[in-house]
Amino acid sequence: MGKNVGKVDAYIRFLLGVAFLLNIFALETGIIGTIVLLVLGLAMIITSFTGYCGLYTLLKIDTYTVKEETKEPAAPAHH
Repeated sequence: MGKNVGKVDAYIRFLLGVAFLLNIFALETGIIGTIVLLVLGLAMIITSFTGYCGLYTLLKIDTYTVKEETKEPAAPAHH
């Protein structure tokens, strides 16, 4: 189970998760609305921290990129 959520995607998910959770208190959603917002908020926050989204796997989406640093050996100095 590798990462498939990129850094920007994770930030957006975290902010959306917090927004969902805050809307539980801001809106009078009733018990069903509260449960839906709670599940969505927690799912967004958890996927932002783990870097893995099961729905992305099903839809074959991957926003995670690995920056590989390749260091080339320094050329010898000629005198």
